[in-house]
Amino acid sequence: MIGMPTVLEVAQFIEEMNSSRRTHIGFCGDRHEEIMDALLQDFTDVIWSDAFVGVKEHGEWVAMCGIDFDETRGLGEIWGPFAKDESFHSYDKLISVLLHNFPKKLHRVMVFPDIQNESVNSWAEQRGYTKLSEELIWTCTSEGYQSHQHELMLTEYKDVYYNALVSLHDKLFENAYLSGDEMVNGFNEKHNIFLVVEHGQPVGYVYVEASPEHGEASIEFIGVESNHRHKGYGRVLLHGALDWAFQQGVSEVTLCVSMHNEGAMSLYEKVGFRRSSHLIAWSKTIGT
Repeated sequence: MIGMPTVLEVAQFIEEMNSSRRTHIGFCGDRHEEIMDALLQDFTDVIWSDAFVGVKEHGEWVAMCGIDFDETRGLGEIWGPFAKDESFHSYDKLISVLLHNFPKKLHRVMVFPDIQNESVNSWAEQRGYTKLSEELIWTCTSEGYQSHQHELMLTEYKDVYYNALVSLHDKLFENAYLSGDEMVNGFNEKHNIFLVVEHGQPVGYVYVEASPEHGEASIEFIGVESNHRHKGYGRVLLHGALDWAFQQGVSEVTLCVSMHNEGAMSLYEKVGFRRSSHLIAWSKTIGT
């Protein structure tokens, strides 16, 4: 029976399903406390209660799926599909109900199953989703972090760098989930941006988010202008972000990188990051 679970039921169900790589979906979280916070705080364009659906059998939730919607881009990131029977029938049922009842116009959806989540990967392929990339999630713990002092001093973001930083971000990450404007305008006490500045202009930056209440942080963006690479700026930015994050009291920091970016992964490993999961990104235009 199709139904509407409570926010706690959604969070606990996702925690259970994401505890196994066989049924894991990326970017949803692994602990029900953080999942519930994300549902209540991050689902803004369409609130979580209008963006989730569940299936109940014999009084127990057996399948759930939701969509985190970005109205500006018409993009929905699928939280799921999660089904205990791992069947295409269950996935189709969830997606069909979600899309039919979704209150806003969706142009495209994406899903991020773990590489070991064979059922969702096969379902996505057979339902006409396009494989975009394979992404690796790396984690650095406070115990494993190899701290290092650098002569180069980083600059914390100030409004004077607004235009230059927005331009740099949009150049380096043209199709990112946050534009330069969105990144800087969403800046608050849980975020920090460190810059490498040459001749008054930022040539590299790192954007980091911390959630001390959940003991974790994430490096969302790190990049250096192409003609300023191979100067060690990436390493300095990485250390700056990690130093700040661990000072906020978090115990681990994560980041996501393409599996083909071997240079970046070599750097991450040197400072203490270890690979924690391997995701596949799938995308589909609605109506195809």
